[in-house]
Parts: sequence; structure tokens; C-alpha cells
Amino acid sequence: MKNIIFMFIILWSVQVFASAEVDINIIHERSSFEVKETICGWTPDPEKGFLEDDNGCFYTTYKMDAPVYGFDFKPRMEDVLQPARVAYYVQFLGPNIPAEQKLHAEVTSGGKKNREIVSIFHDNTLQGVGMLKTGENIRIYSDKEPSYIYIYVIAVVVIITGLTLIVRRRK
Repeated sequence: MKNIIFMFIILWSVQVFASAEVDINIIHERSSFEVKETICGWTPDPEKGFLEDDNGCFYTTYKMDAPVYGFDFKPRMEDVLQPARVAYYVQFLGPNIPAEQKLHAEVTSGGKKNREIVSIFHDNTLQGVGMLKTGENIRIYSDKEPSYIYIYVIAVVVIITGLTLIVRRRK
């Protein structure tokens, strides 16, 4: 009976560990991003750090730290006041880079998704161009990290089986 109670305690503790979103190999790893926003077709707020380039477009660059998976950010530009072409470049610095298929960009209006933007990912840089209508903005995000609960459950089953075999052999 003590063995069964001990095994249930192990099973419960592993489930608590797994539900706390502490993963086997990634414990909320952080990555550094360098973001370059380029806006053509309208003049953004100069207080947000936008500079004019030779083509009459405005750009700003900044760095941010965010988790590799599950980041979600809206660029510094405000919602466009008139139709405009907006280009974005998000360069991932350092060794922590999310997979290309987990990165997304979309056009939003009032916090709701209007449409997805097809982005290109190469040389650790996510880039794309969006034609925005009045009141729209861009949202860039990555999928959440996959859960490892199945690995935890399998590990618990192996531990329980091993402990049961060890206890039976000693008797």
C-alpha cells in the first residue's frame, strides 16, 4: 500500500511540475530582437523615433527582449490615418530563434484580425510588406511553445513501473 501511495505522489508532483509550464529544455528562454519598421505613404508621429530616408519613407529601429515562443507585439507606429504601404523587418539576434513556421504577421483593426500577411524569413530576419487601410496596424507574433505533458506522463509511467519491479524483486 505504501508503494501505491508513493507512486501516486510521484504522479501528482510531476503533473504539478508540468502544469507550471516549466519545460524540459526551455525554461522561458529569452531572445533579443532588432525591429526595423519602415512606413511609406504617410508621416508617422516624430516623437516615436521615426527618421526619414532618401526615398521619402520613414523608419525606426529598436531592440526588444521577448520569449522565443509566445511573443506578441504591435509595432511602434500608430494606426494609419490614410492608406499606406508598411514594411517591417524583425531580426532575431543571438542563438534563440523561433522556427519559421511559428512566426506570423497580420493586419489588425480595432484589435481584431483582418487578414494574414505573407512574410519571408531568411538570415534570421522576418520581413514583409503590408498595404494598410485607414485605422489598420500590424501585429507580429509567434506560436506558443509546444507542451511536453506527454513526455512527463511517459516518464512517470516508466518510473512507476521501475519502482514496482524493484520493490517486487526485493520481497
